[in-house]
Amino acid sequence: MTGARIASANLNGANLTEVTLSFEKARFDRDLYANVHLEGAILHRATIIGIKPDNTCMNLDGIDLTEAKIIDCEFTYSDMNGAKLTNLRLDGTNFYRAKLKGANFTNSSLRGCNLGDTDLRGVNFENADLSGASLSYANLTNTDLSKANLNGVDLSKAILDSTKLPA
Repeated sequence: MTGARIASANLNGANLTEVTLSFEKARFDRDLYANVHLEGAILHRATIIGIKPDNTCMNLDGIDLTEAKIIDCEFTYSDMNGAKLTNLRLDGTNFYRAKLKGANFTNSSLRGCNLGDTDLRGVNFENADLSGASLSYANLTNTDLSKANLNGVDLSKAILDSTKLPA
């Protein structure tokens, strides 16, 4: 599907586990909500707009959103362990209490994001811009932040066991 536009599609309860969804420049607007399973889905360069799941969990473990456009979305309480979130602009995205263990945010912009009380164990933030982001109460155990932009980041009450911080 090249250049497809999927507006107001209701995917409640859809389970697309390990399905390859290689939509070139596909758009997903609204209504991608609770009980959605997209484990291992590949959505390279897709545009995803307006996901707001009302504090319910979406299972996105291992999803690959490389170079996707994420606009006005919230991933609160979502399972995104091992997700590939590289080369993305995620500015202002809400990941509150999401599970992102082992996720990869290489070369992504997360300016002003809410990553509070989030499981960020072993996450790759190489060359990521986290300026102004909230990581309060986040678990950053074994996370390497040494090459990330941390200007204005809130690390209050974060767990920093074996975390590498910039020199």
